[in-house]
Order: sequence, then structure tokens, then C-alpha cells
Amino acid sequence: MNIDTQIAILRCTVNTAIERIAWLETKRAAIEATGLDISSAFGSVDFDNLPHADVVKVMLALPGRWNKTPGSSEGTINYEAEIDGVNVRCWCGEPPPSCKIVEVEEVVPAQPETRRMVKKMICKEPEAAEVAA
Repeated sequence: MNIDTQIAILRCTVNTAIERIAWLETKRAAIEATGLDISSAFGSVDFDNLPHADVVKVMLALPGRWNKTPGSSEGTINYEAEIDGVNVRCWCGEPPPSCKIVEVEEVVPAQPETRRMVKKMICKEPEAAEVAA
């Protein structure tokens, strides 16, 4: 790469860092109120290996549409949301107490038909007494 390309890459990196610092400053009070540490803040803002109660703290501090996918560690969930243009992740968090991650066989419509194993979160329905409370 020539020098102009390298300079352009560095300027982009600096601009990204400046934007991330500004975002963190606007979210500082909410994030600090959780009492949790950020494990990374450059590519995305990451909170790692949280118990479910702490995942909820992050979600309440940074409200948005949170997507869930199976985590890379057994029985965990990756929670992810875009908050004001920044990707925020709770990586390998615990599922809710009423849920568990199970592996199920799924049919893939194809010719010939195939099957694959996928991880899914299964949650039990709350009891009537729990809903009323």
C-alpha cells in the first residue's frame, strides 16, 4: 500500500475512535450505573460472560432491540443491539432463569432432505401465580 492509502486508513481509525469516545461520554452515566466493566470498546462495546441479572442491567441502561443467538460457550447466549449507531454486545451471557439452551434436530428442506443440529433457547411458560404477582 502506498503512503496515501496508509494515511487514509489511519484517519479512518482515528475518526472511529473519536466517534466511539463521544458515544461513551454520552452513555457514561448509564453504563457506570450498572457497576459493570466494558471488556472492549473499539469494534463494538462488549460486556462478556455476564450472569443474567447483569445482562438485564445492560439492557435497561442501554435500551433498544436486543437480538439473541446461541453463545460459543455451552449454555450461553449472545445478546446484541445497535444503540445509537454503536453495536453493543453481551457475549456469552446466561439465559433467563426460566430458559435453557438445547440442541435439536432440524429438517432442512432440500432435495434430498437433510437434517442438522441447531441450538435453540427453550423457555418454560410462567405459572399463573407468577403472572398474577
